[in-house]
Amino acid sequence: PNGATFQSSFGISNGLVNRLPVISVAGTYTIRITPASNGTGSVQLTAWKDLAVPLDAAATSPTSVSIAFGGQQVRHTFAGTAGDALNYALSAVTLSSGGTVQVLSPVGSTIVSPSGFGAGGLLLNIPTLTTTGTYTIVVIPSSQGTGSFDARLTAR
Repeated sequence: PNGATFQSSFGISNGLVNRLPVISVAGTYTIRITPASNGTGSVQLTAWKDLAVPLDAAATSPTSVSIAFGGQQVRHTFAGTAGDALNYALSAVTLSSGGTVQVLSPVGSTIVSPSGFGAGGLLLNIPTLTTTGTYTIVVIPSSQGTGSFDARLTAR
C-alpha cells in the first residue's frame, strides 16, 4: 500500500502460480505485469487466498473441503491441550495427484513433517501434544491440484 515492492518479478509463459508472502499491512496492493521486449498479448489473473478451515476433535462427522485454485492450500486449525493424543484423517480425496500434510505447533514449528497422501486418503497419528494452544494442519495439493476431500480430527 505504500508503493514499495512486496514481491519481485517472475517469468510467465504457459501459466504461473505464485504464492505471495503473508500480507501483514491492510490496504490496496497493485500487481504490475510488464511484457518482455515490448511484447503484446493478454493475461488472465486470479487472486485467491488459502482456505482457513477449523477442525474440532469432538465433531461427529468429517468436514468437507473443496480446493478451487491451483496452488491453494488448506490450513486447518484446532485447539489442542498438552497431553492430547489425536488422529487426522483424510478421505473421499479427489485431488488427482494427492498431496502432503504437515502439522505445526502453536509457535509454527513443524511437529509432523510433510506426509504424502493419494486418492486412498490418509490416517495420521499426531504425536501427543506437549503444549496447549492453536495448532495448524496444512494440506498442500501436489502439482497445483484442485479437488476436494473430507477431513476429520479425532481423539485416539
